[in-house]
Amino acid sequence: MFHWALNFENDSQYLSTAFRVKGEWSEKIRVRRKNLGIRLNR
Repeated sequence: MFHWALNFENDSQYLSTAFRVKGEWSEKIRVRRKNLGIRLNR
């Protein structure tokens, strides 16, 4: 999954990018779920 063979600078850059992307996706899913819940409650 992660490329540990790369040097540390590239690794940390890759990891921070991966975490940022993951955070954006969970935020999108959370908002979508909230919107679905609001729609279902009406």
